[in-house]
Amino acid sequence: MKSYLQAELTNMLQTLETFVNQDSGSYDKEDIDEYGIMIKNAFESIGMIEEEHESLNRGNHRYFSFPEATPSILLLLHMDTVFKSGTVKERPFRIEGDVAYGPGVVDMKGSHVSSLYAIKALIEEGSSDVLQHVGILFTSDEEIGATSSKELIQPTLRASVRYS
Repeated sequence: MKSYLQAELTNMLQTLETFVNQDSGSYDKEDIDEYGIMIKNAFESIGMIEEEHESLNRGNHRYFSFPEATPSILLLLHMDTVFKSGTVKERPFRIEGDVAYGPGVVDMKGSHVSSLYAIKALIEEGSSDVLQHVGILFTSDEEIGATSSKELIQPTLRASVRYS
């Protein structure tokens, strides 16, 4: 897995740059929905299927799993950032030395890239059976208290987590 990820470092950084350079502020539905389409394209490209959950006032929420999966593991990620629309124009993605900068680079877009490439690495390694247990929920309003996603998070979590 480590060698696969090392070989993909350039692609991971390009993906991170693409993600970071799309505004997705909590209060801007249009920006978050555009970013959500980027997420959809990335995760569908590795064989996951999406369930889009429309939100009238916030960005749409997105749930991904592999076809016929029975998820017992839930990755809970959020697409929104604290940065208003237009921040990317002022402060686009950049790398200085070994550090990447830009709106949302760590919270949370770096985690989106990490999740995507971890799944790609598991597929490459032949561990796709593990992935039949993974669901990923991307919400659009974590930074403002999960006002529209709370009703989606709780039942998704209950359906995904199995207690022994």
